Amino acid sequence: LGQILMEDESALRQAFNQYGYDPRVDLPDVITAFQRHFEPEAFVEKRTGQMGRETAGRLHWLIRTQRAP
Repeated sequence: LGQILMEDESALRQAFNQYGYDPRVDLPDVITAFQRHFEPEAFVEKRTGQMGRETAGRLHWLIRTQRAP
């Protein structure tokens, strides 16, 4: 799923919506908000608002643990 999130904007948007992000917000702003909370090193590395392997992996993990019994 992590790879799909990096390649398919529709799947990425759906994943963020599933996790609870507002679907009306521009995707780069959603990614930045997610990174601010779950991946602060993205700000140091100057890759905020960009979907990368690390961001996709964290989002995927959070969705999986959210559904875990």
